[in-house]
Amino acid sequence: MCSPERLFHILLLFSFTFTAASGQQSLPGKLIRSVDPVFDFCFTPTGKTLAAAINESVNLFRTSDGSLLKTYNNGHHKSILCLDISIDTSFIVTGSKDSAVIVRSFDTGDIVRKYKAHDGPVTCVRFSSAGSYLYSSGTDGTVCLFSIESGTMVFRTKLTEGIITSFDISPDGKLIAAVDSKGKTILCNSMTGEDITVLKTKMGWLRAVSFSNDCKMILAAGDRGVVTRWQLRDGNFIIRDSKKISGNWIYGVDIHNDNNTYATCGFDKSVRVNINGDLYKQEIGSRIFKIRFIPGNDELISIAAATEKGIVTVNAQDMTY
Repeated sequence: MCSPERLFHILLLFSFTFTAASGQQSLPGKLIRSVDPVFDFCFTPTGKTLAAAINESVNLFRTSDGSLLKTYNNGHHKSILCLDISIDTSFIVTGSKDSAVIVRSFDTGDIVRKYKAHDGPVTCVRFSSAGSYLYSSGTDGTVCLFSIESGTMVFRTKLTEGIITSFDISPDGKLIAAVDSKGKTILCNSMTGEDITVLKTKMGWLRAVSFSNDCKMILAAGDRGVVTRWQLRDGNFIIRDSKKISGNWIYGVDIHNDNNTYATCGFDKSVRVNINGDLYKQEIGSRIFKIRFIPGNDELISIAAATEKGIVTVNAQDMTY
């Protein structure tokens, strides 16, 4: 395993541009500047474009240089907390403090559907893998499924008496993994909303959850700075490991395409990446709300983090597994 210094090159605002040994130029550290917090962001499947939630607007940026492409600011009257892009890039969906879920045309920003199914802020939104269905969760402890084609609600399920802070859909489309303010990870059927099992830990509020691409691992983390990995064995998810890696809230997690490497971020103003059990840390300088691996580059593992002041990129090079 190479040293942390060689492994990560963080380029922050006003810093120089690092050139890799291969001759490729790494992404700028402060990719997007903002005077307001970026609560959520996501990429198109190619990774060439990212959408960021800033106040009541959806902002589309070119990933390579952070230049603004489009802004959609119609529909919500309070801050957008979450968003997602459909796999075919036809639609973009947003959820807000105003309790509304809005589906727009990705190209034009025109509103296609608008739902008000939650009694309180919307905490997470996700398209199904095929893009024909849409999921949302809220502070009211419910998860909803909508058909985009018909505009109807398929189900609205109360999963917890607590707050659902986040959820993820398994890549095979079969399961929802939702985390709540009571420290539970709740698994349910993605097409019926019926509970399958509850994975309990003494972790306080859970804030983030992610499925691995092979559907065999679930990563959950929250307020106590603990990351728990659940591994699928003999049809059930059991704890693979549980580690305290931060003294502050963990607000975002993501699992790399290799199904093993994962990244976390939070209120200690740093990002961490776990590679084969080795933990690497980089200070960012502001609280971080979301972290995602950037798709579309097999030669460079890149991570983007949404902060109080914009979106920062982290580049990991010359990795060994």
